[in-house]
Amino acid sequence: MTVLTSDRELAGDPERNATLGRRLQNLFDRWYRPQTGRMTVFLLAALQLGISSVLRSTEWVDFGTASLAPEWLTVGGMLAGWLTVRVLTRASGRPARVAGPVVAVGAILLGCLLLIQQLTGIAGRISDWSPAFADNTTVSTMAMELWSHTVAETGSSLEGLGSRIGFWLQGVRGPGAQQDDLIFIGICGLVLFLVAFHATWMTLSERPILYGLLPSVTLTAFIVFYSQGSRLSAVAYLAGMFLLYAWQGHRHQQATWDSRGMDYPESLVFDRALGSLAMLVAMIVLASVVPSINLREIQQWANSILHPVDAVTTDVGSRMFPEMQSKFHGRRQSEAGGLPNSFLLGAPPDITNSLALTVTTSSMLDESAGFYMRGKTFRHYDGRGWSNPDSWLDARVEPNADLEPYLYPHVLPVWQSVTRHNQSLLLYAMPEPVRATIPLSPERGAGGAALLYRAGGQPSYNVLSHWPRLGDDILASVTLDSVGESIDETLQPYLQLPDTVSSQTEELASRLGAGHTALYSLGLAVEAYLREYPYDLEVSLPGPEVEDVAHHFLFDLKRGYCDYYTTAFVVLMRLAGIPTRFTIGYAPGYLEPYTEEWTFTDAQAHAWPEVWFPGLGWIPFEPTAGRAGLDRSFVTPIELQGSLADGAALEGAGPPVPLTGGFTPQSLFWLVLLVPAGYIVWLVFERRSRGDAWLALLGWGARIGSPKHAADTETEYLTAMDEVLQAERRVSADAYRFLRRALRGVATNIVQLRYARSIDPACEEELADHVHLIVNRLQRLWIRRKLRV
Repeated sequence: MTVLTSDRELAGDPERNATLGRRLQNLFDRWYRPQTGRMTVFLLAALQLGISSVLRSTEWVDFGTASLAPEWLTVGGMLAGWLTVRVLTRASGRPARVAGPVVAVGAILLGCLLLIQQLTGIAGRISDWSPAFADNTTVSTMAMELWSHTVAETGSSLEGLGSRIGFWLQGVRGPGAQQDDLIFIGICGLVLFLVAFHATWMTLSERPILYGLLPSVTLTAFIVFYSQGSRLSAVAYLAGMFLLYAWQGHRHQQATWDSRGMDYPESLVFDRALGSLAMLVAMIVLASVVPSINLREIQQWANSILHPVDAVTTDVGSRMFPEMQSKFHGRRQSEAGGLPNSFLLGAPPDITNSLALTVTTSSMLDESAGFYMRGKTFRHYDGRGWSNPDSWLDARVEPNADLEPYLYPHVLPVWQSVTRHNQSLLLYAMPEPVRATIPLSPERGAGGAALLYRAGGQPSYNVLSHWPRLGDDILASVTLDSVGESIDETLQPYLQLPDTVSSQTEELASRLGAGHTALYSLGLAVEAYLREYPYDLEVSLPGPEVEDVAHHFLFDLKRGYCDYYTTAFVVLMRLAGIPTRFTIGYAPGYLEPYTEEWTFTDAQAHAWPEVWFPGLGWIPFEPTAGRAGLDRSFVTPIELQGSLADGAALEGAGPPVPLTGGFTPQSLFWLVLLVPAGYIVWLVFERRSRGDAWLALLGWGARIGSPKHAADTETEYLTAMDEVLQAERRVSADAYRFLRRALRGVATNIVQLRYARSIDPACEEELADHVHLIVNRLQRLWIRRKLRV
């Protein structure tokens, strides 16, 4: 008998002798090891944190303004999803049905608290509190003081945040809210939390990966589609999703094999990874070559169906975040414009999103700024509207003939290929048009300058414009004194004002012009003053008692749309002695990146003023609130006379043909459609292949060179197939052992079904599973033979 003495060493306890790192790992395995494995959690975390990275790369808003880290909200959403799964897996029956929703709601509330903390920084203000206590202060007193301070700070922060949200909601319900980046950041944080919560809950619950990641994929596609760049991030996200899908499929298949007591061949891991990589490459290639979903025919069809919903969402979005609309790619302020109302220009007051113009240009223009497509200019103001009372149609201008020469420096020659989709007969072109490929009928004014060109009934044309590109320094060099010296009889009509202009308007013009010596600074001052007025399309028409629209807008309405802003700007500048005119057209448009085509809708019809700068020409300003400022990028001067004289007739010429291919961020949107479509096709194929398992086995056996002869029994046929597979060099030893075991299982199931007294459904299901596994391997073998690999 062995006696244990005190000097005899006992076997070490692994938990006691483990290092601190090993103990932490054991604790993690015991309490936090997910049923789906660490790799699943790692890939899921990378995917969800990738959404935050993509959102940051858009530069829609500066998250630093709220000191909010979207990554923390993503982590919080994942922890909330994990907690929900853990409670549901430990509970069963009725408690599980009750505990699941309760835990889910509680987790979402915790996420809201985390979001509030990120937005308000309550914890930081509480931790900075350092009161002075007396030496005899008890712990309970300190605790009560701390509790009182915590409640006060929390209440103050929540009250401030609530007031801010209430003020913003009041603007949303009214004409429109002021831009509040904190509210936008808060909504982004809440969406990130909920998306991470859903993805974690579904994935760790062993649901299909596409169900769990569908909101994440949709959110990523939305961010990429409506932003610049982020293509690499989107590709990486899709690659990670496919990797997670392959990993989950691998674990599921391995668990299935283990439950049946079969050895899982390691070669299958490589096959699944190779198949997932091939699928990802195929979808990226398809996304780069298939036609864009932004093609006009498809876009018109989609708009006809989604127009009611799009109109509502666009209106709500413009009221919620007016400045954000200009940052959304493909939503470049389409809701900021407005057709001139009948009391001004006689046009219909209704605003629609119907397509008006499509334009391709010979030069790549700044998409964020857009550009104006001028249609007509007005010079006579009667207090109620604008007109050209003494104009006339001049002689016909032949194609490719020079129009009004624009002989000023610092311009960019731009060819435009324009297609009109409305009934207008005007020639729409970037300022200043100098040549067109169709016959035109110019309308002349008192000074001989063309107010507009009638392009007739041809829907498409090419036009060359010399687009002024002057920097701020050049514009600032023009003095007010030089303007007075340059005014001649051709500019006099652009100083006309009616007797209806009020003394208040004159006093305002005098006040705004005080202290200015440069024309550009005066224009900017008037522009900035008018942009303080709220933009509103719902203003009522002025009654018959209104004598002057400018006065009515400046002192009575104090809100309006582009016609009001432009009228007031022109009147104020003319009161300062500056020739200014009223211009209408379309602006700013948005670029379809796949076709490199600019699109203008009826909702982007616009009015803006143009100011005469001696030696530089007519320069536009943008006094309408809610619109982005003008891009005044400088370009090197060019000699226009030589370029016009040497240019050959360009009948039918114009910008280069738009590209029909290319890989753009918008092309990635196809992947969102291809992923579920491929999954549905796979499900259909899977169901059809299980329709008759034995027939499927016979068909694929014949393809690999093991047909069933009429005299063969089922057992003889399976034995012959076993011999063919054993001799096949493309089948590894592990794969052959797997196939042999599956073939034996098929033979056993057939014997049981043939000689049993009744058909056992479980035996039928087992036969179908065995055949399905064999057919999968035979399909791969057939593909390798075809590819000779």
